[in-house]
Amino acid sequence: MDNQKPETLPPPPPIPPKGVPKKFGRSSKRLPMARRGLGSRGQNISLLTNHFKVSVSKTDGVGRKILGQVYETYKTELAGKRFAYDGEKSLFSVGPLPHNKLEFTVVMSEVSSSS
Repeated sequence: MDNQKPETLPPPPPIPPKGVPKKFGRSSKRLPMARRGLGSRGQNISLLTNHFKVSVSKTDGVGRKILGQVYETYKTELAGKRFAYDGEKSLFSVGPLPHNKLEFTVVMSEVSSSS
């Protein structure tokens, strides 16, 4: 066996003299950070978005079930494009959908509330 000492942590840094934090007066004017859009880092990209009005009742989890049924029933009309749903109001797809306006009718079977 080696006779090495276990590695120990270094001592903490010294506390500065008169280590009392400065108190700042309350500022009456609060402004958001400037967002000028003129950053010098990164790369500019063009982003195209579409917005579709979706109305779903406020039942927990039913929106995901409805949109899953939409995909299964209408995947040919959607050109097989998969999409993601945030569970609230936003639906995302990779690439454009085949039409600017889509309307679907979905029939759901009733599920007992005990499950």
